Amino acid sequence: REITTPRWQSEHDRLLAEGNTAWEQRSDEAQLRAAITAWQGALEADRSDVELWARLTRAQYFLADGHMDFGDAREEETTAQYRAAVETAQQGLAVLSPEFARRAGAQDRIDADTLAVLDASAVPLLYWRRSSATRTRSARS
Repeated sequence: REITTPRWQSEHDRLLAEGNTAWEQRSDEAQLRAAITAWQGALEADRSDVELWARLTRAQYFLADGHMDFGDAREEETTAQYRAAVETAQQGLAVLSPEFARRAGAQDRIDADTLAVLDASAVPLLYWRRSSATRTRSARS
């Protein structure tokens, strides 16, 4: 019997699986970066995957917090990574709720009326956004 390689339904699915495999070895910075790159590609192929926006935000936070945030040598790179995580979360929230994106704009702090348009599915994105934004502010002070 001939063995065939799986055919992916889409580029999104292929890159998602590639990122998931790399994520399993996230304690290695190169593997974590590979997961981030693969997931970014998957989101380029299909921007509607809100769960993946949250995973990517978490991975970007983890890269900064777990691999970079150990002193002044990589301070700029660390801060840029936290900012990237905030931006990724914002993009995911915009996919989840265009109304949220309209109301929030470029606000650093999000008011209760703006949050009210979101449902529970936004919690992971909001969590990693806030965690990253807090670290970005603490890096500036």
